[in-house]
Parts: sequence; structure tokens; C-alpha cells
Amino acid sequence: MNLKTNNQFRIEEDVQVPAERLWGAQTQRSLINFPIGVKREAAHKLGLLTGEQFDAWVRPQEMAHPLGGGR
Repeated sequence: MNLKTNNQFRIEEDVQVPAERLWGAQTQRSLINFPIGVKREAAHKLGLLTGEQFDAWVRPQEMAHPLGGGR
């Protein structure tokens, strides 16, 4: 698979962000380091969203994933 990417520089390390994505390096690292279930649980525990709201707004199948998931 030959994806076009934008090189995003941060002191921690370089990270490859797919060119068609509208986010930067920090969001890409978040996707790599924290599974979507952890984010759902945190949003719910903090009282920011119900589980149903999270599921309606966050669609992991539409996100890039470092292991090849998403589009």
C-alpha cells in the first residue's frame, strides 16, 4: 500500500499522517497510543458524553489506524 503522507515533526519523534486526513501529528499519536475504547470510557467517566453520544459522534471505522484499520 503506497499512501501519500505529510511529515509532521515533533521533538518526540516523526510520525506519518495520511495526507487525506485533516489532523496533525498529535492526533495521529493519540490514535496510535490510545485505543478508541479507552477514549470512550474516559469521556463517559468525566461526564462529557454518554456512551451513546460517543458512539454517535466518534466513528472509529472512519479514522486512520496505525495497524491498517479505518479507510
